[in-house]
Amino acid sequence: MAGWTADTLERILSLDPVVTITRVDDFGMPWFEYELVGDDGRTEYHSLGITEDESWERLNL
Repeated sequence: MAGWTADTLERILSLDPVVTITRVDDFGMPWFEYELVGDDGRTEYHSLGITEDESWERLNL
């Protein structure tokens, strides 16, 4: 499902390029939650873990 995940991530980042980490799991992986409205008008709930591959930029507020 890599294509589906990549498409979903592109949709999220096109709407909101800054995501907020909602939790860090027992292995140290940060996760964020996001709700999108699908083509059919239904709300989609997404939970994505971030792996370190140098494509993410840390934002210190």
